[in-house]
Amino acid sequence: YKKNGYGWRIPSIQDFQELFDNSDCEFTIIDGNKCLKLSSTVKGYEDKYIVLPISGMLSDQTYKNHKKESMKSGKEIENDIFYWTSSLSQDSNSKHAVALYVNRTLSDNYISVFRFIGMPIRPIFDKTSDKIF
Repeated sequence: YKKNGYGWRIPSIQDFQELFDNSDCEFTIIDGNKCLKLSSTVKGYEDKYIVLPISGMLSDQTYKNHKKESMKSGKEIENDIFYWTSSLSQDSNSKHAVALYVNRTLSDNYISVFRFIGMPIRPIFDKTSDKIF
């Protein structure tokens, strides 16, 4: 722990990819909350895991408008996971950033989303960083 938030940062696409590449994933309920549990497959750390609570975007209407998927219901979105990454989108629109998107089939994807759309973050601690997220 460092004072004033130093050392914490928002994970990049590469950070999330490393997490998924080195974890077994399962949807579960912990303390009554739906979540994705990522259990480490790294030798010596098999007893470690992190939990990503189910989290949607600011509203299902925002998602429908952005993705132009009017068939996707609010109930489906409640079972999906969205988290911001610190990575900017490589598309031509500088107003976009990249978000982690995991659906019930456990496929992890990265989507380009307007940066003003509300989504949670899952900060990580980087002992070598002196940045404030």
